[in-house]
Amino acid sequence: MDNLEIEGSFKNPSVFFDANAGLLKLEGKSIPERTGEFYQPLLDWIEEYLSEDHELTTVDLNLEYCNSSSTRYVLDILEKLEAFSKKGNEVKVLWKYEEDDEDMCDLGESYQESLELNIELVPISV
Repeated sequence: MDNLEIEGSFKNPSVFFDANAGLLKLEGKSIPERTGEFYQPLLDWIEEYLSEDHELTTVDLNLEYCNSSSTRYVLDILEKLEAFSKKGNEVKVLWKYEEDDEDMCDLGESYQESLELNIELVPISV
């Protein structure tokens, strides 16, 4: 399976999905104009990745900002990983946020509370 790499921009997060390492990384701002067009290839890649068992999958989310449509797609990704985890695959999510960013902390907490998934909130000092 090929890796998925997308260079970030002012509106789109950078993406680095490495199947061999079991690493799914999103970093930056997520305010794409066509959210579905941006996230659909990510969801497709994840579907293919989840079609096989993996000993450990680490999800590294370091998003500075998410608009409301992006938060829905991030939730879709996390729900797929939650189902994968319930099949006995270990999934670890690192939700990184700037320590003074209450909105991103709250978003991570809401995902943590609503999903049966190992989500670690990681404040980052800037």
